[in-house]
Amino acid sequence: MRSKLIGSKEAIENFQFVTINGRVEFEDVGKVARIAYSHSKAVKAGINLALRGVSLNDAVKELYKIIPYAFYAETAYKQALALVESNGNKVEVRKKWIACRG
Repeated sequence: MRSKLIGSKEAIENFQFVTINGRVEFEDVGKVARIAYSHSKAVKAGINLALRGVSLNDAVKELYKIIPYAFYAETAYKQALALVESNGNKVEVRKKWIACRG
């Protein structure tokens, strides 16, 4: 099987998600760093909400105050739920990262 480089229009039709491992260069590094910092902070806050059993809609409203992008806030809460389910009450977020559902 051969690797194939797919253009952006074709990629949208063929992929639902993308994971990038490696170095990525952005035009506006400051903006990406701010989003990564806010996303990590939102996941930390989402862990507390997940431990209290807050619903997704209420959690997204609360996390929207930390990270003003709805998709990032929803993804942060879903990641927090996954962390709580897998690790119980002892969860520690050390690095900054970005994840988004769409």
